[in-house]
Amino acid sequence: MFSFFSNRKPKRFDYKPRYQKNTEDNNKEKRVSFKNKKYSDAMYSRYDRTPFTDLKKEGKKRITIKVIVLVVLLSILILYLDRIEEILKNFN
Repeated sequence: MFSFFSNRKPKRFDYKPRYQKNTEDNNKEKRVSFKNKKYSDAMYSRYDRTPFTDLKKEGKKRITIKVIVLVVLLSILILYLDRIEEILKNFN
């Protein structure tokens, strides 16, 4: 009875993103007979799947771009700190 109220985490499912192919492509495809082909192969061929490794590579690219931009901005701020202080003093 008390196990119903326990605070354990639910199981985590790692779903791969699935994108259904364009309807134009679906119209051009031949119907698959499941007698000749496995059901799972026919089902998976309906979707364009992006592998997790590709998603991971894109994420790493985005992170490196953000890091490079931040490093450049920080270096510019450090180099021109004196000039920025002078401009702010004159502004007041």
